[in-house]
Amino acid sequence: MPCLNKAARSLDLSIRPAAEADLPEVLAVQRSAMRQYARNSGLTALQAEQQLEALRETVADLQAFLRQPGQVLLLARAVATARAAEASGSGGSQEGRVLGALRLQTEPGKGVVPGPAAYLTRFVVRPDCQSAGIGRALFDQACVWLKQQACQLVYLHTAAANPRSTRFYQSLGFRFVSRSFDRGYERELLCFRLPAQIMPE
Repeated sequence: MPCLNKAARSLDLSIRPAAEADLPEVLAVQRSAMRQYARNSGLTALQAEQQLEALRETVADLQAFLRQPGQVLLLARAVATARAAEASGSGGSQEGRVLGALRLQTEPGKGVVPGPAAYLTRFVVRPDCQSAGIGRALFDQACVWLKQQACQLVYLHTAAANPRSTRFYQSLGFRFVSRSFDRGYERELLCFRLPAQIMPE
């Protein structure tokens, strides 16, 4: 059943690190969301397949990511409630689908991020569940993990031609750092500084 925004807003979310059993569903959400990201960024289907690594990843790639230290893959899974069932018009109560995910790594390499900092990537929400607070809830939990890692800064890239994506990150508090064309299209590097009150003393 489609996860329309009205129903998504009524869902309770379980946000936690992904386990291997979650990875096929996480990958399906990632591919769907990244195809939409490509369209919104003005990329053709061929350009997207060639330039977006996220569309070429496999479950084995995600398994390898989970095995690396200093990294986490967080997912948001719907927890069905009576409130959600009423909003969606369905009965029953059971744990629902993966609605979104993101990855954080404290050692991304290539000099992109100075320490103590982290790099955020594969930040995705199912296209039919966007604008329902799921991405913001995921990022709030990401900040908890960043605090545990004593990271003060988190960076990410997004397409410069995708104003919807840029507006979302700006609403979270990300600020522009620089532009690059290293992936064959214009990208912006954005940075978020964790508020002092959530950093460890």
